[in-house]
Amino acid sequence: WRFRQVELPQSSDATERGTFWAVLVRMLSGSRILFGLISGGIFLGCTGLFYYLYGMEFLHEALLYHLTRADPRHNFSIYFYHIYLNYERELSLMEKLVSFLPQFAVQLVLIFCYALDLP
Repeated sequence: WRFRQVELPQSSDATERGTFWAVLVRMLSGSRILFGLISGGIFLGCTGLFYYLYGMEFLHEALLYHLTRADPRHNFSIYFYHIYLNYERELSLMEKLVSFLPQFAVQLVLIFCYALDLP
């Protein structure tokens, strides 16, 4: 993220610039807040509409099922085959960590590449 792109009002307190609040102010803008509110509103509106039409079954099938599923066959992870072969045994902490790190690295790269592309 390039902080020099969004300037803060000049402050007499030099230590304030490095605080969490100053970073938060730099990241938020009116258009970003509006984008988040509209996106969240549309998501909640669609979810509410289909909950009204189909009830708890919709929530379970569309959202909640993914939190509790244990089926390794419907997985788009690059570790699918390893997970599939070792489904019967518990993965070690190291295996869990190693499978998480590439996903974390990709997210970090995407954040830094596209952070300034937000509205």
